[in-house]
This record gives sequence, C-alpha cells and structure tokens, in this order.
Amino acid sequence: MGQAVFATEPSRLTTILGSCVAVTLYSPRRRLGMLSHVVLPKSRNGADNLAKYADTAIPHMLSALRCEGLGPRDLTAKIVGGACMFGDNNLSRIGESNVQATVQALEDVGISIAARDAGGNYGRRICFDLATGVITVASVGRPARTI
Repeated sequence: MGQAVFATEPSRLTTILGSCVAVTLYSPRRRLGMLSHVVLPKSRNGADNLAKYADTAIPHMLSALRCEGLGPRDLTAKIVGGACMFGDNNLSRIGESNVQATVQALEDVGISIAARDAGGNYGRRICFDLATGVITVASVGRPARTI
C-alpha cells in the first residue's frame, strides 16, 4: 500500500485492493510502466509518501516516467479499485473519493483513462502485465476479467 513501482516487460505487477485504487501508467511502444497503490485522495502539507495519495502519486509517476523520455501523450492510464468496504459510516465513501481524486489527478496532467474497473463493494486482486499492458482483475465469487 502506498507504493509506486516501475517495471518493464516481461514483468508483472500485482496488488490487492479494497477502497484503495491502483493506477497504472503504461507505454505501449516501450512496454514499460508504473503501478501506484493509492490509499487516500488528498495529501496534507509535507506528505512523506508521494505514492500514497492520488494528488501526489500521479505527478510522482509522471516525473519518474519523464526520466525514461515519456510524457503524457506516450502513456495510457487504467484504474482499478475504490470499493465501498466499510459499510454505512463515515469511511464508506473513501473508495469513491479515491477514484474521483485519481481521475482528477490524471485529467490535471492530461492523461486519459483507457479503462477502469472501480466501485462496488468487493475487493480485487490485480495483475498488470508489462508485455501487453493488460490488467487481469480477480474478485472472490466473480469471473476474472481483463481491462
């Protein structure tokens, strides 16, 4: 949780999500990209972990990918997660808030979302294949799907 990982083909990156959001940035041409596991929508002053928050994770990822010679036009984004995992209480909207903040952060840097699998009330396990850019999403009691 709260990490951003860079990888190239033939790597596969995996994570498990509930209310958190996985955001991937991928270069189809170079077959490399990043996955960030966003825990909260907005950072506070002096955030110690840039990958933990939607508003800092996306610029952090883009900065790392710029070091590889890539800009927003070279990248595709996908988002997964943001489930309502905590029932009907003050925390029940954290997943929705994470998704909204991630979408806004991507819009702010000019990266469009190619696919998403977000919301609901169930967790997800994902596998991001850097050779293809495909994300396989698995959830208990549901058929696996790819985005």
